[in-house]
Amino acid sequence: MLDALSRLLEHIHLAPHERQVKEYLERATRESIQRDLQRVLKPLNHPSSSASFHPSCIEDADQKRQWTPKSLEKHITSSHPDSALSCDSIDLLWRCLYYYAYHPFPQEATGEAIDPDAFNRAVALLAHGGTSLLGTQDDGGYHWRNHNDTQYICRANLARMLRSIGRPETGSLPPAEPQQDSPSVLSDVVDVLATTQPYSINQAPSPERLDTTARELLAEEPATPTRWRVTRRDVSLLIALLLQLRVSPTRKWDRTRYFGCFAPSDPADEHLATCLIQGIMPEDRDYDADGLAGILLDTLVS
Repeated sequence: MLDALSRLLEHIHLAPHERQVKEYLERATRESIQRDLQRVLKPLNHPSSSASFHPSCIEDADQKRQWTPKSLEKHITSSHPDSALSCDSIDLLWRCLYYYAYHPFPQEATGEAIDPDAFNRAVALLAHGGTSLLGTQDDGGYHWRNHNDTQYICRANLARMLRSIGRPETGSLPPAEPQQDSPSVLSDVVDVLATTQPYSINQAPSPERLDTTARELLAEEPATPTRWRVTRRDVSLLIALLLQLRVSPTRKWDRTRYFGCFAPSDPADEHLATCLIQGIMPEDRDYDADGLAGILLDTLVS
């Protein structure tokens, strides 16, 4: 009798929240989810983001300000005049920026422009630790998957980065199956839905419900690519760029975080990057980004 009464009271208490979640997921669109993610990331925005966007933006026929590959090239030239980045490196950075700008529904960067909101999303995720909020609730208070598996989080971040410099592969969504601890475009959408949906401290989101909604959103036309492939050349370029990064000795984002800068280009960096990657990607072919993330992480921690 007491158990039945307890279950009834629990249902009465949780029913309004369940209705909120149901309505939220039923009405969800790619655009609404990205707007909600924008609100989650907004506290991470920094005035310097706007300061970076506006000097290099262009105006289209409707006088809307946007960033294009030329904007990125202009920004790098003006902010890092000694970097002398190659066209291939700038193209790789543009693909990365474009991917994160439209997270968690990435499309291939084929010359499209980035609007201010998308730009701020990308900067928050790439430069201000926004990825640490993905899959969390209560402003990062806890991870919805009920674990704090640092290896999973590292692999998810690495897989996302590799996808961002890759190219989409034509293919369908994975078959319907329970959510697994394996990073993918699908798990990225599920994590964002878990973060943006109505929050309750007493009830975790249903993995099955989030998975179903994520698949529906990914399948909307134009379908979001779910498999991405990277080349050995692109991964080598990324590593070479990372080797060029330095911490600015004077310029700060805020009281504790310094700006980054590029050291002058050095052929030795690219040679070292090539040597580092040959053991992990011995064949000169395309590699599945999610699978490669697991290989790279296993290599780094072994």
